Amino acid sequence: MAAPLDLELKKAFTELQAKVIDTQQKVKLADIQIEQLSKTKKHAHLTDTEIMTLVDETRMYEGVGRMFILQSKGVIHNQLLEKQRIAEEKIKELEDTICLETGLEGTATVKLRTTAACLERMDMQRESQRSCSRCLLRKLILGMVEPKGIRRMSWKAHSSLPQH
Repeated sequence: MAAPLDLELKKAFTELQAKVIDTQQKVKLADIQIEQLSKTKKHAHLTDTEIMTLVDETRMYEGVGRMFILQSKGVIHNQLLEKQRIAEEKIKELEDTICLETGLEGTATVKLRTTAACLERMDMQRESQRSCSRCLLRKLILGMVEPKGIRRMSWKAHSSLPQH
């Protein structure tokens, strides 16, 4: 009965590990996108501040593909503000996505730790049962315990007996 439980726990453990790794990859990708959008926003802001220092009659051209179109200072200013706003919105969306993913990661990490602790406990129980059996066998061989007393022996009695 312990073997199917072990297999189920190990399967759940590997599934949770896969979820954590997937989430970490998604978060890294979102961080890279946020960094790029921040650079775009900063570039638009710096360009806008430089343009605003120019005289209103300054001829300005907008690059469109392989050509340049003459635009007024106000139009260029509005386009740069729009570019900053869009970048800010996308950054917010990505940060929200990271919060959601991190929340899932936190849940998966808790489940992963719980599963690992459960597996560790089961291994410790098996080991203690083996060591308890070894101790009883050793005591039986040495004549310290009568054969009938083996079943009645408690954990407290086991821990108080000397071990090698």
